[in-house]
Amino acid sequence: MRFHSLLYLVFLAATVLVAWCLPRRPRKAWLLVTSLVFYASWHVKYVVLLASVGAIASVGGALVDRASGPSRRLRGTIVVALLAAVLGAFKYLDWAFEHLNFVVARLGGGPFLAPHWLLPLGVSFYTFEAIGYIVEVTRNKERRYGFFDFQLFLSFYPHLVAGPIMRAKELIPQFEAEEWRPRREQILSGLQTLAIGLFLKNVIVDKFSWEVDAAFAQPLTEVGWKDALSMAVGFAVQIYLDFSAYSRLAIGSAQLFGIELTENFNYPFRARNPADFWNRWHISLSRWIRDYLFFPLVGKRMRVSRMCWASIASMVLCGLWHGAGYTFILWGAYHGLLTAGYYVARWALGQWRKKTGATTDVFEGRFGGLLSGALTWVLLLPTWILFRAANVKEALQLIGILLTPWSHLHHGGGFAKKPFALMVAIWLAPFVVEALDARSSNLARTRPALFGLGRGAIVGVALLFAILYMGSQTAFVYFQF
Repeated sequence: MRFHSLLYLVFLAATVLVAWCLPRRPRKAWLLVTSLVFYASWHVKYVVLLASVGAIASVGGALVDRASGPSRRLRGTIVVALLAAVLGAFKYLDWAFEHLNFVVARLGGGPFLAPHWLLPLGVSFYTFEAIGYIVEVTRNKERRYGFFDFQLFLSFYPHLVAGPIMRAKELIPQFEAEEWRPRREQILSGLQTLAIGLFLKNVIVDKFSWEVDAAFAQPLTEVGWKDALSMAVGFAVQIYLDFSAYSRLAIGSAQLFGIELTENFNYPFRARNPADFWNRWHISLSRWIRDYLFFPLVGKRMRVSRMCWASIASMVLCGLWHGAGYTFILWGAYHGLLTAGYYVARWALGQWRKKTGATTDVFEGRFGGLLSGALTWVLLLPTWILFRAANVKEALQLIGILLTPWSHLHHGGGFAKKPFALMVAIWLAPFVVEALDARSSNLARTRPALFGLGRGAIVGVALLFAILYMGSQTAFVYFQF
C-alpha cells in the first residue's frame, strides 16, 4: 500500500473516521490493529519482527526500570545490544556473508549460504525508536509504558515506514489523552499538509526522478563536467523533495488522528555550515545521532578534539545505518570530516578574535551568510554522488569529473536544466512562505470566509493534480533504509 496511492487515501479516511467515533481504549486498539494491517500489506511475515522488536523493548524496559546503579546500566546495555543485533541480522548479514565468502574463496574454501532475505520495511526506523526508549529508561529520563501502548508507539502507521523517528514520551501521551479529538484547525492543517505531500511526490518528484535515474545509468565515458554537476544537484533536489513529501504525508496523516509528529526538515539547502545542515536535514535522525551517539562520545568535556572525533565516528555510523555498503560509509565519513572541519574553523576563528580583539565575523551578516551558504553547498556536492552512486568506483569517477572541470568541460552536455530551476525554487521557498503566511494571517483575521475558501481551493487543486498523476508511481527513496 503506497503512501501516495488512492488505496492509501481510502484506508486513511476509513481508519480516521472510525477512530473519531471510538472512546480512548477501543480507539487505541483500533489504531494498533489497523497499523499492523497496514504493515502486513507490505510483508505479512515481518509483522512478527515488528511485534518482536516491540516486545524486546517493552519487556526490556520494564527489567531495566526495576534495577538501579550498575545493574541498571548493564541491563540497558544488554537490551540495546539485543535490539542492535536484530537490526544487524536483517540489514547487514548478507553483506557480512559476501565478505566472508570472498575471503574463504581466496583461501580455497567453498561459499557459505547467505540468508538473502528482503530488508524489512522500516526496520531501521522502528529499531532506532526502540533503542532510544531503552537508553532513556536507563538514564531515568523516561517512564515505562504498557506492552500494548509501546506496540502502538512503534506501529502507528503514519510514521512506521520511514519516520519521523519519535520518542515514546512524545507520542504515547498523545494516545492516552482523555480529551482526544483532533481540533478543527488540526484537521484543516492535516489535509493541507497531506495534499502538498501528494502533490510534491506525484506531480513533481515522480516526473523528475526518471531524469536523475537515467543520468546515473548512462556510461561514465559519456559524462562531462556539466553532467556530473547536474547529477549531484539533481539527486539532491530529488531526495529532498521525495523525503520531505513523505514526511508531509506522515505528519498530515497523523494530524487527522489528532496526533502531532515532529518536523523532519527546515529548509536544509539554506544551511550556512555543515553542522547547520544536519540541524535542518532529517531532523529526527539528526537529534537521535546527536543525543545517543555524538554527546556520549564527546563526554562531559566539550573539547574541540573530542567533538571532531565524535563527529566522524557518529557520522560513519549514520552512514552505515543508511545501508550496508562502502559508499554509505564514505558518505558518513565525509560528512563527519566536514562537521569536524567546521568545529576546528570556529575554534581557530575564536582564538584569532581573542588575540586581535576583533568583534566582526566574516560568516555573519547577509553577505557572510551567502558566502558561507554557497561554500557549504559546494562542499556538500560530493555527498550526493556518494549517496546515489552504485558503487565506490563509480562514485569516485563522478567526483573526479566534478573536481576537474578543465578536463571534462567539453564532454557531455548537462542532462537537464530542471535541477537548477528546482533548486532556485527551493531557495526562494522560505521567502514565499513567509510572505504568504503574513498575508494569510491577516486575511484569516479580517475575512475568515474568504481565507477558508482559498485554503480549500488550494487543497482541492493539489489533491486533484496528485490523483490525476497517480499513474506512474515510484517508491519513496527512504523506504529502502
